[in-house]
Amino acid sequence: MPERSVLFWTTLMNVDEDEDTRRRLWNGYVGWKLPPEVTDTIKAPDGGWPNLTDDEKARLDDLAERSGGHPEYDDLAPAYIDFANHPFQTAADFSGLVLLRADFGGASFANTAHFTHAVFVEESRFDDVEFLDRADFRASAFDGVASFRNARFVGDVNMEQARFDQHSNFANAAFRGYTDFIRTLFRGAATFSEATFEIADFSGARFQGDVRFTGAQFARVVTIKESVFARAANFSSAKFENGVDLTGAEFKATTDFGNVTFRDVPIMFNTKLHDDTDFAGVRWQEAEAGYWSGNNVDRTDDAIRAWERLELIMSTLEKPHERHQFYRLKMRARRKSSTSFGRARWLMVILNWLFEKSSDYGWGSVRAFLIWFLHWFISSMILFVNASVGNPGDPSFRQYLHNLITSPSGFIDEHRDIFLHALAVGFSNAHAILGLQSADGYLEKSRTSLQAAGGYCMLSGEPATLCLLTFMGSFQAVVGPISLFLVLLTMRNRFRLA
Repeated sequence: MPERSVLFWTTLMNVDEDEDTRRRLWNGYVGWKLPPEVTDTIKAPDGGWPNLTDDEKARLDDLAERSGGHPEYDDLAPAYIDFANHPFQTAADFSGLVLLRADFGGASFANTAHFTHAVFVEESRFDDVEFLDRADFRASAFDGVASFRNARFVGDVNMEQARFDQHSNFANAAFRGYTDFIRTLFRGAATFSEATFEIADFSGARFQGDVRFTGAQFARVVTIKESVFARAANFSSAKFENGVDLTGAEFKATTDFGNVTFRDVPIMFNTKLHDDTDFAGVRWQEAEAGYWSGNNVDRTDDAIRAWERLELIMSTLEKPHERHQFYRLKMRARRKSSTSFGRARWLMVILNWLFEKSSDYGWGSVRAFLIWFLHWFISSMILFVNASVGNPGDPSFRQYLHNLITSPSGFIDEHRDIFLHALAVGFSNAHAILGLQSADGYLEKSRTSLQAAGGYCMLSGEPATLCLLTFMGSFQAVVGPISLFLVLLTMRNRFRLA
């Protein structure tokens, strides 16, 4: 739009009158100059279009004459009230004004920008705008598409109770101060993809359309308490650098937290998640760093409660994979807490650690299976070496040992029967409850054959294998059932229906 039009709107905005008079002249002028077919189709301001007096119209005509003429309305033009690339050097007050097809793209506000109770009719543009001071949009209404792409907010932003009736686009916007979207209503889709926030509060916000926070970054705590997401919410690849509070929030449709970075435990007390909620690709170890790196007991205890809540939510949604994931995180956090285990804390911490390392708290099936297998195989190899190699005092002992190390397959072939008997005895020891080597047991012959093979007692040095068989049997009788239990536990947790 020609520069003379910008001059007119700037002059009209700065009419040296009280606020009510300034608002009446602005809104009355818009209603007076717009074609009737336009004013009949757009929403009038509260109380209707002001009915200007003849004196007021004459005053506005004089203002237009001094400002280069009346702005021309073109139904095909993208903007009517056009401040594109305009530098506002002093405070700009658009409070309560009707802004039809307003274009502030590329504009800069060096001082406070007031848009409280402003009504944006049809599309409004703030692309690449720069607010160097506070931007106040409280209770403003955007009837059409609102675009704030690449906008830069250096000061605080207040959009409390603002209303966006159609798509609101804040993609790549930078909010460097405190950003207030408390009780803001988004009736259309809302896009915050790749936006960056310093401090943000979306408490009580209502998103009635799809919302996208994909790739958004929140430098400090973001509050989304009591917010309602009526349709799909996408937070994929977002980064919460200092926690997110979703207490009381409600997600009524598909919710995507895939690959999100949580630097602290997300707070979800009384939060209602949709059953199609995805946490795939989240590295929860980064969330643990918040309390594992310090000695803040209160923070650790809060994290335990937060993990417990997430575990309960996933259980309610019948998501066993996610439920057990949060259970594992809770169990790890308990090792850090000084209040979790009471008087026997040192013992419970050790058992907790062993439970994690042996089976990842009943989830690591491969880890549990390896422990079970290695326990059986190594025990069997001890019995095999003892029965086949003989007494270390025997001159041929070193040669036997050399052959075993350099050519294990050839050595085992030479002592195949002893090797198989050792495997059988090791297996029966690890599963003593089956009674495989008892009298008339399936593996009784293997035990007697192994004992008859000779060898010596590694414990006493006596030339007999019986004491070693007894010791290994006792050891495996304890460890074997535990390792087998962990295998069965992990299989159950992995493959149960719910």
